[in-house]
Amino acid sequence: MFLDRTKNIVILGGDKRQIELYNILKEHDLGVEHIQDGNDLKKRKKLVSEAGTIILPIPVSKNGKTVFSLNTAEPIRLSDLKKQINDKAKIIGGNFSEKTKAVFKNYEIYDFCSDEALVLKNAYLTAQAALQIIFENRDCFINSQKVLISGFGRVSQLCALLLSSLGANIYIAARSAEQRAKAQCLGYKTLEISDIEKTVFHFDIIISTVPFNVFSHDAINKTRKNSLFIELASAPYGSDEKFFNDETAKYIFAPSLPGRYYPETSARIIYKTIKNLI
Repeated sequence: MFLDRTKNIVILGGDKRQIELYNILKEHDLGVEHIQDGNDLKKRKKLVSEAGTIILPIPVSKNGKTVFSLNTAEPIRLSDLKKQINDKAKIIGGNFSEKTKAVFKNYEIYDFCSDEALVLKNAYLTAQAALQIIFENRDCFINSQKVLISGFGRVSQLCALLLSSLGANIYIAARSAEQRAKAQCLGYKTLEISDIEKTVFHFDIIISTVPFNVFSHDAINKTRKNSLFIELASAPYGSDEKFFNDETAKYIFAPSLPGRYYPETSARIIYKTIKNLI
C-alpha cells in the first residue's frame, strides 16, 4: 500500500496540545484525524492502519501501557496500537521512555523532545505558567519574596530568570557544586539539598523541579502555612502531597503546564519541529 504521509496523519490521545496541533495541520491542508480515546475501535483500526504518520502526545505514555490522554474513559493500549499500525508508518511523539521505544522498536520513531530548541521553548512555557500559578495563589507582590527552587536545570533556570526580573530573592538548592556555582555566577543565592529542612521555614514560594524526594516530610512540616509549594517535577516528584496539610505550605500539583496554560503556542512549537517530517 502506498502511504502519502501528508494525507494520512493520525493524532492520538494527549491533552489540548494535540487538539491544537490537529487544527494547525488542518490549516496547512494536511489530511489529519484526531483520536482522543479507544472508544471507536473500528474507526481507529482503519485510520491507524492507513496512516503514514502517527503523532503521539507528550509524554507518549505515563504508565508504559497506554497512550497518554486526558480522556481516560477508554485508553488506547500500546500493545493494541502496535498491531494496527502499518509497518511503513513513521511514529512521532514526545518523551518516549525506554519501555515505549521497545514497543515500537520495528518502526521509524522520532522523539521531538530530543530537539533542544523545542525543549527550551517548552521549559519557558512551563516557567511562564508557574509564574501564573503564583499570581493566582499569592496575595503578595512578588518583589522581595523569598523563593526556593530545587535543581538548576532548564525549567528552574527560567523560573529563576522570570521571578528575579520581578524582584524576587532567588535561592537555588542543588546537589551539584557545579550547578550551585553556575547559579552564584548568575547572581542567585544557593544552598545544599541537605540544608533545605533547616531553612525552608523562611521561604514564601517553593518550586520543586527535581524528580526525587528532595522535600521530606520533616521539611514540609517546617514550611509556613501561608507559603506556596509548586510541584513541577515529573514522577516520582520532589515531595509527596500527603505531607501537606492546613498548617503547612499550600500544595499545587502542576504537571504538563504548557498543555494546560498555552496549548496553542505549545502546539505551534511542536509543528515547527515536526513539519519537515510529515
